[in-house]
Amino acid sequence: MIFLDAGCDEPDSPWVGSLGTGPLLRPVYLDAVLAQAREREPDHPLLAVFLPLLANDRELAEQAPVAWRRLENLTESGSRVLLDVFLSWLMERHKGRTFEEIMRMLQVLTPLEETVAYRQLVGIGNREEARTILRKQLGR
Repeated sequence: MIFLDAGCDEPDSPWVGSLGTGPLLRPVYLDAVLAQAREREPDHPLLAVFLPLLANDRELAEQAPVAWRRLENLTESGSRVLLDVFLSWLMERHKGRTFEEIMRMLQVLTPLEETVAYRQLVGIGNREEARTILRKQLGR
């Protein structure tokens, strides 16, 4: 039986009598398995997938962009699924955020306010000039 952590393994659950007493069932705590794996191979990309599930808020904010890039650079068959799982868990963790906010957190999208085009548009008072520049930018 795989549990997220030892706290999820309730002592009065119906399977408790079978756990640990025979070869068929024994408890495995994902957080402990991943901690051991992190000690052996801290940069293994599969560890990055579990970051949204197990990291605290501060760790997640700091490490999510690096984890995303690590998963994005995988070339093995099926590696796209790992990105999807990572993103799903990240969005589940941040239900109140929009997709754009999540992508900004991953440093995938540059905030509009930080783009040269935005600064040019804000600096121009004339609406027609702003529309012309915007059309040129969109055309590119």
